[in-house]
Amino acid sequence: MPGYVKAWHNTLSFRANFRQMTHAEIARLRLLHQHLPSGPHQTPKTLVSHMGAMQAQDYAMAKWALGIRIPGITDEVVEQALNRGEIIRTHILRPTWHFVAPEDLPWMLALTAQPIRNLMASNDKRLGIDATLVIKTNDIVGRALRDGDALTREEIADLLQREGIATDENRLSHFLMHAELDRIVKTGPRRGKQFTYVRLELPEAPARSREENLAELARRYFTSHGPASVHDFQWWSGLTLGEARKGLAAIGSDLQALALDDQTYYFTGSFTDKAGLEAGFHLLPAFDEMLIAYKSRHISLNISFTSASISSNGIFYPVMMADGQVVGTWKRQSKPRGVQVQPQFFRDRPDEKSLSAALSRFGVFLGQKAEIAP
Repeated sequence: MPGYVKAWHNTLSFRANFRQMTHAEIARLRLLHQHLPSGPHQTPKTLVSHMGAMQAQDYAMAKWALGIRIPGITDEVVEQALNRGEIIRTHILRPTWHFVAPEDLPWMLALTAQPIRNLMASNDKRLGIDATLVIKTNDIVGRALRDGDALTREEIADLLQREGIATDENRLSHFLMHAELDRIVKTGPRRGKQFTYVRLELPEAPARSREENLAELARRYFTSHGPASVHDFQWWSGLTLGEARKGLAAIGSDLQALALDDQTYYFTGSFTDKAGLEAGFHLLPAFDEMLIAYKSRHISLNISFTSASISSNGIFYPVMMADGQVVGTWKRQSKPRGVQVQPQFFRDRPDEKSLSAALSRFGVFLGQKAEIAP
C-alpha cells in the first residue's frame, strides 16, 4: 500500500485486521451486500433505504434494478410505490436521476445539493440562469403545483414561457433540477408515457450536523456497496475526497478492511463464509449499482470487455454477470406473446438452468413470458 494511503488508513480503527483478497472474493461480497441474489427486503422503500440511493437514469431498467433484488416483486408494484411517494425519483447524486426514500432526501440534499449546483454553474451562466431567475421559476412552478396538481415537462415549459421565460437549449432541465435541489418538486405519476412533476412534501428531517450526515451517508454506502474504497465512495456520492474521508473515518470502528492492488476496501459485517459465496447468474439492468457505484468497477469487469459494456460517453449497458464477473450484455425486445432477451456472451455461455432461472425471474417481474431470442 502506498505510504500516503497507509498513513491515512492508520488514523482509522477497525474491528478486524487487514487481509488480502482476490477480485472474485470482493465481487462476491459486493453482490451479497447489494442483495444479489435476493436479500431480506420486501418493499422498494426498504431496499432503496438500505442502498442509500439507486441510480434511476434509465427508468425501465431502474425499476428492474429493484425487481432483481426483491423476491417476486413486479414492475407494477414498483410503479405504485413511486406513484404513492414511498420512493422518490429525483436528482440527488453526481448529478443524475436516483431513487431515494423520502425520509433520506432532506439530509442527503443537505450534503449533495451544493456540489450539484457547482457542477451546473458553468452551464447556468452560459444559459443566462442566475439566482434571481431560479427564485422566480421556483415560485412559478411551486404555485402551479400547490393544490396537488401534476404537470408534465411540456406543461411546465408552457407555464414558464407565458411568463416570458425561455425554456429552450436545456434551460427547462436546469430550472427543474434547481427546483428539485431546492425541495420544491419531485417526479410524480406518469401520464401515459410522460412523466409528471408534483410538489414535494417531505417529513421532518432529524436535526443533525454536517459531520453526522457525512457519517450516515458513509454508513449507508459501505453497508450496501462494500467492499469499496474511499475513492469509490467519493465517486458515488459526488462529495469531495476530503469529505468522503471524513465520513469514512467517522464510522471506521464499525468496518472491516481488506487490501487489493495497493488499495484498501471497507465493508461491514464478517468475513465468515461470505467470500466463498456462490454468486449465481444475473441479468443486470443498465446503470446497475454493481458497476456504476464504483470507481473500481474493474473488479467485476475485465478490461478487455469495458468498451462493450460501457460506451465512451458513459452509457452503461445491461450486462450479464456470473459469479460477480461481467460475461456479456443483453437486450430486451417486446413481442406480442412476451419478451425476448438477446444475449451477447463475452465468455462461455452459462448452463441452461442458470440462464432459464434468470429469464424466469425477469418474466415474473414484467408479468410476461421471457425467452431467449432465436
